[in-house]
Amino acid sequence: MLRKLTLALVCICTAALPARAVLDFTFEAVDLVGTGGDWSFMELKGNLTNTGDERDTYDIHKEEWLPAGWMASICVGENCYAPDVFDVSHMLNPGESTYVKINFTIATTVGTGVVNMSVRSQGDPMLSASLDYAGAHTGCDLLIVDDRSSHGDGMFFAQSMASLLTPVAGVWPRHAEAPLLADLQAFPMVLWLTGTKAPGLDQTDRGLVGDYLAGDGPLLLAGQDLAFELCDTNSVYQSEATVDWFESTLGLAYRGESASTDVAGVPGDFIGCGLASSFLPGYVDPDVVVPALAGPAAVSLRYGDGQAAAITRTQGMRFAYFGFAPEAAPAIEGALLNRAVELLGGTTGAGGVPALARLTLRGNAPNPFNPETAIHFAAPAAGTARIEVLDLRGRLLRRFEAPVMAGENAVPFLAVDEAGRDLPSGVYLYRVRLGEEVAAGKMTLLK
Repeated sequence: MLRKLTLALVCICTAALPARAVLDFTFEAVDLVGTGGDWSFMELKGNLTNTGDERDTYDIHKEEWLPAGWMASICVGENCYAPDVFDVSHMLNPGESTYVKINFTIATTVGTGVVNMSVRSQGDPMLSASLDYAGAHTGCDLLIVDDRSSHGDGMFFAQSMASLLTPVAGVWPRHAEAPLLADLQAFPMVLWLTGTKAPGLDQTDRGLVGDYLAGDGPLLLAGQDLAFELCDTNSVYQSEATVDWFESTLGLAYRGESASTDVAGVPGDFIGCGLASSFLPGYVDPDVVVPALAGPAAVSLRYGDGQAAAITRTQGMRFAYFGFAPEAAPAIEGALLNRAVELLGGTTGAGGVPALARLTLRGNAPNPFNPETAIHFAAPAAGTARIEVLDLRGRLLRRFEAPVMAGENAVPFLAVDEAGRDLPSGVYLYRVRLGEEVAAGKMTLLK
């Protein structure tokens, strides 16, 4: 009898205990990317919702990387703060939502402004989320639609790609949202780089690319497994419609995957001439494509087994397609992109043969390296080059000068900073300045 009474009391007490409160929230994209000209204003926003069953307060933190003169200020709901405010807090009741906005003011400096907004629950600091907000100045020479990055530090990956280019590039982070056709057409040229998500081009992307090419927009398209996903019978995304789009819109036919892990330029081709690289470890099975439509087309690069790796057209459409991700060949990445931009922009010499009228980066070799490498470039005239080495956040680590001659040059670099301290393993940016010209590249130190 006593045992039964004890059990009954336990049951009563247990039933009387209040249910444990649930803390949770979502921070979702609404409108995170925009473009504008000098002194334009953009309001970009995400939506913060308390999905728990208890009132909670959220700490909101801003990190920004802005071109000179740009400003970005936080707004939460109707409350807006000065640009120099980086941290605010906001309380929400269960089920309540509010906008977390960034007000961008674009100045006259061309480039891309990026703001990362992170949100953390005060009730449970383990709960956090973040979104990237980005704005690109329409005065840029081209737009990189980048689908390789994720939130947070991923934007540095896109910006490091832009830093490899001699012309000024704006960046549209495709992972945040898709651009509109008007966004693409606001720039003289588009570089569309797909990422590891599958398929690399979804139905919305394919419509945009088709409309852009139909409007005579110059386009470089590149990415890992892009053709495989749309055209290979072993792909879950392949269909008659995707194969037809690839062949009729891009004018290309998929021919399978190459077993090679090397790529080299075709002699005499504007983009590929003199370039060769091995792919990074782990990068395998790049796509093989060939022209599918009548009309002039060039094979610019071939894999080590001789199959086509890149196709370019400059008549009928200005279009270049790489069957691999450019970043997989870091020794020639900068040269590939800059030459493609020059070709698609119609600024090549007679017959499409590159003329040494400008500073032209050839990359660095060996790459990866430890601890020495050489930075290769072609100079239009003799002079003194200034070399700058930076980390991926743009911090200057070392600066030095070297005499150069007209034509091909190789400047040695030892992986130490200004104080002579060894640099750690990692990816570094470098710039070569010669007179008024600047060329930029990327190298990997691997110990």
